[in-house]
Amino acid sequence: MRIARGLVAGGVATALLGGAATGCDGPDTPPAANPRASQSSAPAAPEPTRTPPPTPSPATTSAPTPTPTPTPSAAEPSTPRRTTPPPSSPAPRATPARSATPPRTAPPAPTYLSMGVRTSGGRIDLARGGGPQEFTVTLDNGNTRAYPQLKLVFQMEMLIDGRSADQAPQDGFLLQRWDPASGVWRNEPLRIANDTVPPHLHGGGTPLARDAVRTVRYRLTALDQGPTGSTPLMVTLIDTAADTRVAYHYLPHTTRRP
Repeated sequence: MRIARGLVAGGVATALLGGAATGCDGPDTPPAANPRASQSSAPAAPEPTRTPPPTPSPATTSAPTPTPTPTPSAAEPSTPRRTTPPPSSPAPRATPARSATPPRTAPPAPTYLSMGVRTSGGRIDLARGGGPQEFTVTLDNGNTRAYPQLKLVFQMEMLIDGRSADQAPQDGFLLQRWDPASGVWRNEPLRIANDTVPPHLHGGGTPLARDAVRTVRYRLTALDQGPTGSTPLMVTLIDTAADTRVAYHYLPHTTRRP
């Protein structure tokens, strides 16, 4: 044991001496490289130790935390899900609202005065000395105007009866009008002539308002004495305020002997 220690000490001294001798060579001479000393003195790099991955313990393993679904905020508009629209049905037809103002209507068509003369059978048949026959005259005014004075005029041409006109009598007939106020028949003028009187020579008359209707009853009688034959009874309506003839009508007439 002692021998070993001596050897070691001697080796160390030798090494120190050798180093001193080498240092005397000067600074420009590099020391000789000792490959063994380099290899023996350089510490070896430790090899990396591979650490096995940790094995998760069943007791410490936790379930994955679910990711919360973001909720759309009020400031961020959400996109609606696209859905299939239902089949469209025809829209109901809108009913136009009635206006508070009534629609403007066209004015009525103008109408005018008309006169109708009617009797049983459409004609007058008389016998000398026999009974009268009635007829009516109806005035139906239109919407055009009112008349202040209207007058009915009656006329018959002379009946010759085989004689000359100057020999024929100018009478032989009686015309009457029914007066509803008094309830009696009143005599009316009947002109028997072959000429006519102009409208401006007639005067008098009664008013007739617009759209008014008036019906007057008359009757004609053939007296005992007078000519016989056929001649129409002429009925003329005169506007005496304007001196114009408004309407005209005639009834066929025949007078015979009994």
